[in-house]
Amino acid sequence: MGSTKNSEKAIKDKFAYVGKIAYDYSKEIKSYNPIIVLTKERENHILKRHPEMKQYIPYLMDYVNNPDFIKLDKTYNDTRNLIKILDEHSYLYITVKFSSNVLKKTSIISARYMTIKNKKKN
Repeated sequence: MGSTKNSEKAIKDKFAYVGKIAYDYSKEIKSYNPIIVLTKERENHILKRHPEMKQYIPYLMDYVNNPDFIKLDKTYNDTRNLIKILDEHSYLYITVKFSSNVLKKTSIISARYMTIKNKKKN
């Protein structure tokens, strides 16, 4: 019984979020572990560099499961950049590292709020 409590505490200490991907990414990535995590380390990293993300962190899984656009990462084959449009002037840019190993979870590694700047037409 004590080891179960220790295991639960270890999970709560390490992960801010653990869930399952509902969106079918099979067109974008050959195989992946549908269990996705946001570690507390990554959450702290995101909030330290992008404090405006605080209001969006609770909804990251919704955005991962309903992306508006999916972009290949130029550097890593197992990584995708998800874009979730918030309104006509802003969007979220979420980076997900997909794992094909059942023992290693898919991870949200970065997320940031972006604005679309209007360009004046001459």
